[in-house]
Amino acid sequence: QNSIANNVGTSRTDLYTTPSAAGKRSMVIGLELCNISGNAITVDVDVYDNSATAYVTIGNNLAIPANSTLSFVSGQKIVLANGDKIAVTSSASASLNAIASILEDI
Repeated sequence: QNSIANNVGTSRTDLYTTPSAAGKRSMVIGLELCNISGNAITVDVDVYDNSATAYVTIGNNLAIPANSTLSFVSGQKIVLANGDKIAVTSSASASLNAIASILEDI
């Protein structure tokens, strides 16, 4: 499935949350980050570890030129346990579109 967030700004936006049922796992197989503004931005990508109740940054200040796209997850995979999340934050308001490609129930 795909999970999409439009016009992401300077507040952390949860892009996807793994179903909370015990034993559920999901795999992020793609994450595209698109700068929809006319200026360069930086983006943070975080994973929320439900068991530790904390966000962990896995992409910090990723530079994306104006009107460009960055493939953040490409070739590697991120496994999320039940209740885990993937989130994005932009350095500018309403400047980022993001799409995560997810395999559920792995």
